[in-house]
Amino acid sequence: MSCNQPVDVVTIDLSREEAEIPPSLYGIFFEEITHSGDGGLYAEMIRNRGFEDGTLPSGTVLKDGKAVAKPLHCYSNDSINHFSIAWNDSLFMESWEVKCVSDTRPPFYEITEVKPLNNATPHALFIDLGASASDVWVMNDGYWGIAVTEGQRYNFQFYLFTEELKNTVVTAALLDREEQIVVSKNFQIERDGSWNHYEGTFTVDTTANDLRFALLLPHKGKVYIDFVSMFPENTFCGHKNGLREDVAGMLRDLRPDFVRWPGGCIVEGLTMDNRIKWKETIGDIVKRPGEYNLWGYRSTYGFGYHEFLQFCEDIDADGMFVCNAGMSCLFRNGDYWEEENRIDNLIQDALDAIEYALGDTTTVYGKRRAENGHAAPFPLKYVEVGNENVGLRYVKNYNRFYKAIKEKYPQIEIVCALMFSPYIQEAEKIDILDPHYYETAGWFYNNADVYDKLPDDIPYKIYVGEYAAIGRPSLYSSLAEAAYLTGVERNADKVQMVSYAPLIENAAHGKDHLLVLKNDSVYGRTNYYVLKMFSENRPDVNLHTDLKPASPEPVFRTNGFIGLGTNNTEAQFKDLKVIVNGEEIYTSEWSDFVDKWTIIRGDWKTEGNLLSQSQKGIDALAILEDREFDDCTIELKAKKISGTEGFRIVFGGTDPNNYFMADIGSHTNESVIFREVNNEGSISLFDYRNTASIKTDQWYTVRIEIKGAHWKCFLNDELQYEYTYAPTKKQYTQNWISHKELRERGLLTADGKVNVDGRNFIIFYVGDYDASAWISQRTPSIWDDPNRGKLPLMWCISPVLAERVPHIMHNFRTTATENDYFAAADNGAGYIMPGMLQEPRESGLPSGLETWGKHCKKYYKKWGLSITGFVIDGHAPGLNKEGLDCYASFSPNGIVPQKIATALLHGNMPVIRADLDINDGDPKVAAKRIVERVKERSALPFHWFRDILKQPTWYCEVMNEVKAQDDSIVLLDAPAFFELLRIYLKEHGSVIE
Repeated sequence: MSCNQPVDVVTIDLSREEAEIPPSLYGIFFEEITHSGDGGLYAEMIRNRGFEDGTLPSGTVLKDGKAVAKPLHCYSNDSINHFSIAWNDSLFMESWEVKCVSDTRPPFYEITEVKPLNNATPHALFIDLGASASDVWVMNDGYWGIAVTEGQRYNFQFYLFTEELKNTVVTAALLDREEQIVVSKNFQIERDGSWNHYEGTFTVDTTANDLRFALLLPHKGKVYIDFVSMFPENTFCGHKNGLREDVAGMLRDLRPDFVRWPGGCIVEGLTMDNRIKWKETIGDIVKRPGEYNLWGYRSTYGFGYHEFLQFCEDIDADGMFVCNAGMSCLFRNGDYWEEENRIDNLIQDALDAIEYALGDTTTVYGKRRAENGHAAPFPLKYVEVGNENVGLRYVKNYNRFYKAIKEKYPQIEIVCALMFSPYIQEAEKIDILDPHYYETAGWFYNNADVYDKLPDDIPYKIYVGEYAAIGRPSLYSSLAEAAYLTGVERNADKVQMVSYAPLIENAAHGKDHLLVLKNDSVYGRTNYYVLKMFSENRPDVNLHTDLKPASPEPVFRTNGFIGLGTNNTEAQFKDLKVIVNGEEIYTSEWSDFVDKWTIIRGDWKTEGNLLSQSQKGIDALAILEDREFDDCTIELKAKKISGTEGFRIVFGGTDPNNYFMADIGSHTNESVIFREVNNEGSISLFDYRNTASIKTDQWYTVRIEIKGAHWKCFLNDELQYEYTYAPTKKQYTQNWISHKELRERGLLTADGKVNVDGRNFIIFYVGDYDASAWISQRTPSIWDDPNRGKLPLMWCISPVLAERVPHIMHNFRTTATENDYFAAADNGAGYIMPGMLQEPRESGLPSGLETWGKHCKKYYKKWGLSITGFVIDGHAPGLNKEGLDCYASFSPNGIVPQKIATALLHGNMPVIRADLDINDGDPKVAAKRIVERVKERSALPFHWFRDILKQPTWYCEVMNEVKAQDDSIVLLDAPAFFELLRIYLKEHGSVIE
């Protein structure tokens, strides 16, 4: 008998070279998001250094506590997005605090524009010091605390304006959380009626990450403060307005061939006025205005265009500058420019950016570069026109950008932001196309071959500028990205560049980007090391590879309930039909909606022949639950009333968390695709994404044709999208034993009875592998034991460990011998006493067994488990009929509880009581205990023994001793043991006490 899953065969032909892998393949993409720059890569330590965080986003006005954009038409579909965000003037004091040293009455202070330092930083902090009862602290928290290292130097500066203070000392200091001075420096203040600049250096004698920067001011006179800044003296490559050494070093270690900057959506902006303007990001940092960015905070523009180019040079990477294409982000205000002179200005802005990077010092912007400290050109190679843009308006502008840039800089490679859409054919010339993929891990596993489907003669290169497996970060999702990258490398003649996004995240926002940092540390998640591994081991060429599966993939056929849905949209539906072979097998005018349909989410109501869903802001769903449909055509009429998307037609559903749908008006009403909803989330199913939007107050005739795994979606009789579904193979299989095999092994008689023949059958519970720490730390010494495979062992491992250590679980299953069989460890897919879930419960709660069963079933199915090797009852009641029914639903081939009869057959599930733990280190002592216990329990010829963290060599030595003492004892593999037990209980009665 073999317990292994079938073996696939991969054949690599060393003589057949295929696509070469270009050096340009792996790069990085930087965007100011989740404080990736300010409070991240950029080494500035003072937050809100210019008191400008409360400045409204450009292109908005303050109204009713919101920053409101002008109600202009969106470029993608001419809708008006009515974009606004909550706003509060308290943002001006973000990270700042003014207080008296004595904790008495604070002075009067305000943010004012009365004394602007310059046009870029018009606001300043005004303090009436004379109104204070004692000296005044002005303190800044930095970015979630200020971190310093013992022996290091930190350079700071600030500006003061006063007409009243004379012969006065102001102290700059770093304070601990008790407001005790860690280090300080005094400054004699000048009183000349103008802004004065002060700078100094701290050398600290401690290491801490929770300090504050502070200015100590006397309680007399009046003062204005602006532009307070502090940097570590040691920055990456020693640049003055520099980057954190640790963060920049980790980016350098990825060996990126290119860097994309500055975005991303912030290139487009909340509004056109809010877009990135590169000329405002160069020169003296005091004169850089910054801007509120669409990711929810103000950017200082400290890591500007010059710093980006300098970083490219420092890490030997080419630069990719992304310019605005005349339209703001369609997911925000979406307004656009169409006047030719305004587009000409944007084109000139892009040309000036190229000149700044490449022009000699006789050019206007080449000279500016030299004035900013870099006479030689920078390594700019690419310019991307726009970001994630769609439609003919974009194409028209793109064509103009392309022509102008190529005329002056033919060496620049131009990236088109259309992604894969029908509008590509309207572009006059594309060098590089930039599709983006933010999808679930399942999508990346499913689409490792997405570029295999592209023709070999596509007339442009592909740059995947942004990709990430979204959802809960895990090794599973990182491996999904790795699977996807294998397809990228395999098709490197088509896909020549990739970069992950988002790149960096301050831990104050979360921990799910490539790098996660705090003010004193940074680490890479598993997908950082995946990307690093690919980049460091980039091959030169692909070799021809063939995969021969051990068995053909099963044919998938769509089957299940149908339903309707919306996402953040009000909609109406009518005239629903389901047609099979030309016959209408289900129709509805909604008279059956109350009785036959189930509302999962949303506000669904019927009125005559109309079904309406009126709740926005949710993912609404209603399903026809008691009917199943396979190959069929679904027809209906649908109308969008209001909202951001369109409508959804659900099919092939098994439960409210598992179904397929045609998503019409997906991605904020820009496309029609199919989706799979499962326990991972909502997975987009597309080879490319088309461009189609749903208009309000217009009836659409919708038709979904389902034939096996192939689906088509029509709107008004026009094919919008079609897709062939291939389910991801996520299950591991184990073979069960047949009665024929048992007879061949002499364990069954010819008439199908257990051939005991004076023997006693035993099985070892090889555990307890119910913790990721144990399974990680003990694998090398136990699993890699040279004697593993010599005896049949039942390895009992909790399948939920796949959430923590999927690589180890996978290794077990793919390196198992025919003598290694797997069962679930303690209780099943998690450590819980199931008797506590049975009714009646001490808590008075209803039974939890249905939930427990559904939870376990998912893991047992994936890992091919059918035995629960040990059920801990502990202080809980033993399993009653309800509990046994629950286990029979997911563990049909056997369980081993503590509080039960010696053995019983529950339905067809064999049950044997947990008998004895054998954990003696000496194999002779262990063998003696086994032999003695078998004799004591002679009424039943089946015996279970539990052993904790024992090596296969120990089992071999124990069985040698057992055989020497009693050769009637036979160690069986798990399928044989439990199948024989089942047969024996059928012969001798279903319960043996």
